[in-house]
Amino acid sequence: MLDDVASLLHLPIVGDLHAFQPLHIDVAMLMLVELLMVSPEVAMAETGHCNGPYVRLSWLRDIYQRRCQTQHWTAAARAYLFHLLGCTPFANKSATHVHVVFLDALRDLTQTRRYAWGAVGLVHMYDHLNDASISTNRQVTGYITLLQCWMYEHFSSVAECNADPDYDEVSPRACRWIATKKTVKKISTVTYRQRLDRLRIPDVCWMPYWEHRPVQDFHLISCFSGQLRWGSVVVRCRPKRVMRQFGYVQGIPAHPDGSWLSFDDVDNKWTHYSDHLAQQVTYVLCLVSVRPTT
Repeated sequence: MLDDVASLLHLPIVGDLHAFQPLHIDVAMLMLVELLMVSPEVAMAETGHCNGPYVRLSWLRDIYQRRCQTQHWTAAARAYLFHLLGCTPFANKSATHVHVVFLDALRDLTQTRRYAWGAVGLVHMYDHLNDASISTNRQVTGYITLLQCWMYEHFSSVAECNADPDYDEVSPRACRWIATKKTVKKISTVTYRQRLDRLRIPDVCWMPYWEHRPVQDFHLISCFSGQLRWGSVVVRCRPKRVMRQFGYVQGIPAHPDGSWLSFDDVDNKWTHYSDHLAQQVTYVLCLVSVRPTT
């Protein structure tokens, strides 16, 4: 949920959603020339090496060092931030490439903070989890740190991880956890599935961030119910399924509307999020056993 991203990463969940358009390789090369100050030949060679409008993360590191050496600080800042985005919310299955279209969000560095970067991370995490849920897929990708720390906070009996004894609650909640490859790999997939199958209500931490609220307060936009997008990637956000996390009584969520909105309608609902919040359910559902009459 948006609240998870805000608490775990301290990324803003209020702001604009970027209306990216599909990017042709020729436009990608022009963007690299303009924003990273590389030559047309260098841009052509890199996109040709990546077979499309992509660049390698290693190439971005090299460009960052070159721009620092020539004291072109704005281009260096763009290269650094672009690399950071490619390793975090925009991480993909390649683990080495990032799409050039995301560089457009760094065109005006004075405007980058107007974007809801927390929502961006959630959009891409949902999109990758949708792919991972397909039975023929054998890999999950995206911002795995976000997914791991969410698991540690909510399902401590499923995933094994150590809490950092020196963690300061002022820091993002994700900094609380220490996970090594040895810790993650020593448990088999079958074991994880068995633990998930055995989960009961008391095994779930429904409100893990309450001690963190003085630092990262709960924002009502976390209750936004609708569709989110970043460019052409659109996902559904359904907070009605986890109202207990927000301190409300959990009701039975209705099935979502199966229709998809136009991009303009998605943006409009997000801009006017206060009109599209999940209802704060205040009743308790009681199951009554009725003895059949004879």
